[in-house]
Amino acid sequence: IGLANDITQVKNIAIEGKTILLLGAGGAVRGVIPVLKEHRPARIVVANRTHAKAEELARLFGIEAVPMADVNGGFDIIINGTSGGLSGQLPAVSPEIFLGCRLAYDMVYGEAAKPFLDFARQSGAKQTADGLGMLVGQAAASYALWRGFTPDIRPVIEYMKAM
Repeated sequence: IGLANDITQVKNIAIEGKTILLLGAGGAVRGVIPVLKEHRPARIVVANRTHAKAEELARLFGIEAVPMADVNGGFDIIINGTSGGLSGQLPAVSPEIFLGCRLAYDMVYGEAAKPFLDFARQSGAKQTADGLGMLVGQAAASYALWRGFTPDIRPVIEYMKAM
């Protein structure tokens, strides 16, 4: 919920009809696929260092899987959900995949996201974002369950980034 809301409401990018590349096949990526599918993208592709894990997610959710080394460009949204992102490691992808990319998003936030976001920006991504908006969006969704309304997450994101 937090990821999709951050992309659509804060970054103002519709997911519907877009092509999405998910880098990584762990729990974080598994958790966002159903919500992304609700927004009816044209295509979701998952790529992982271990291709068998990507294929497992592809079968489970009815999406596509490609080996990390075979990822080509043509994606509107690229989301990094690799565990390497936590330690600042870049996924093993060609910089060309970011040409024409409207948004490169790292699910981690803060300094850990900087290497991926810098790489994406320098490689042609039009916009980049870390996962802070996803985190705050998840908190807002939880708040809504308890209080009956969803707060605007933008002021919270601005406050957190200023800290």
